[in-house]
Parts: sequence; structure tokens; C-alpha cells
Amino acid sequence: MIYALVLHLIAGLIAGSVFKVRTLALMLCCVVVEFMVATAFWNGNLAVAVIASLAVVQVGYAGGLLTRFMIERSLGRTATARTHRTR
Repeated sequence: MIYALVLHLIAGLIAGSVFKVRTLALMLCCVVVEFMVATAFWNGNLAVAVIASLAVVQVGYAGGLLTRFMIERSLGRTATARTHRTR
């Protein structure tokens, strides 16, 4: 189970540093489906593993967002705003 949590953390970090929030929702759905399949094969009680994996993906995503923010901030880049110029 530790390996699964580490892999979910890495996936969350990568997704958070590259993709937007919609990707997080898709990843969370994939984690739920992944553990439904695992439960079907192993007939075990994986409820704790599902909750832990969902939390780890979210923590990893937040860490990835923070990493991306810090890198952009250190390079002097700011978020692009969609504004209209008035002439």
C-alpha cells in the first residue's frame, strides 16, 4: 500500500505542476475506479486505502501547484490575466 501512496503522490505532484484543476477531478475519479477494480479482485476491505489515496493525490496536487507558483515567482513571471485594453 505504501508504493501505491507514493505513486499517487508523485502523480499528484506532476499533475499539479503542469495541469489545471479539471485534471484533479479526473484523477480522483480514476483513483476511485482503480480501487473498485482492486476490491473486486482481492475482496478485501480497501476503504482506508481509497481514502488515503484520494487524500494523497490532493496533497500532491496542492504541492505541485505550490511548486509551480514558486518557480514562476522566482523567474519573475506573473499569471496572465485576460484583460481587454482600452485605447
